[in-house]
Amino acid sequence: MEYLTFLLAGSIFLIVGIYFLRDRIVFIKNGIETYATVIRIEVSLATTEEEKTSYIPHFKAITHDGKEIIFIYGKSTEWGKWSIGDQVKMVYNDSFPYDIVVLTFWGTYRNIVILLALAFIFLTVGCLHYWS
Repeated sequence: MEYLTFLLAGSIFLIVGIYFLRDRIVFIKNGIETYATVIRIEVSLATTEEEKTSYIPHFKAITHDGKEIIFIYGKSTEWGKWSIGDQVKMVYNDSFPYDIVVLTFWGTYRNIVILLALAFIFLTVGCLHYWS
């Protein structure tokens, strides 16, 4: 009977993942595409031995109507992933320019991949329990 729990959880992750995927595709289709440039890299020093120093890039983009958007995208524990002047393609919502998707694989699909991977794992475990 525990297989039903796995199948139910997997189904929920699958439905939510597909919903987010559809939502992301619609956003990218309807959004406005532009480029953002790294203007600053913030260094966040480690405060404990377990933590690592983080490098946080700050980006600037210009909207189609000439407004400037400055935003932070991600962080890295390795120096040199981003450099000042690097550019990245992004899509933003015309009605709310700070609603941004950076068009990298993880920037676009990270949460969706995680949800669908969880769905696959739970559904597989549920099916294996059912058939055993």
